[in-house]
Amino acid sequence: FIEAKQLAPELASRLVGHFNFQHQKAVENRASASVPLPRSLATKVNDCKYRGVLDKCISRGQLFSGCDPQFLNALLMKLKVVYYMPNEEVLKKGDLSRELCLVLHGACRLMEDEKVKRIVRDDVPNMAPVI
Repeated sequence: FIEAKQLAPELASRLVGHFNFQHQKAVENRASASVPLPRSLATKVNDCKYRGVLDKCISRGQLFSGCDPQFLNALLMKLKVVYYMPNEEVLKKGDLSRELCLVLHGACRLMEDEKVKRIVRDDVPNMAPVI
């Protein structure tokens, strides 16, 4: 398709990246079942999937440190992984959000007036989560 349509190299690269990204999401999501689990089992599954994320935040002495274990268990039931393409705009300054975003893999640029204000990376100790 790329050759037949004679797409520019930059566009071709973005298109290939998009399809690779979609394929990776599909492969990772195949492992999840479409039948809802009983709450007790869903709690154990989410604990296994996301406990490390919360523990990472708590061990850094930041978000969720000192929270009640029951609150953390309830929070585990609400967590979900969302994938974003590179350079995709997630939120704009001034947008209202009902979500808390944590960077699990990769990096996220916080922009202000078209300038990078801060970069949040998953591999940097003592890096505050994006709120």
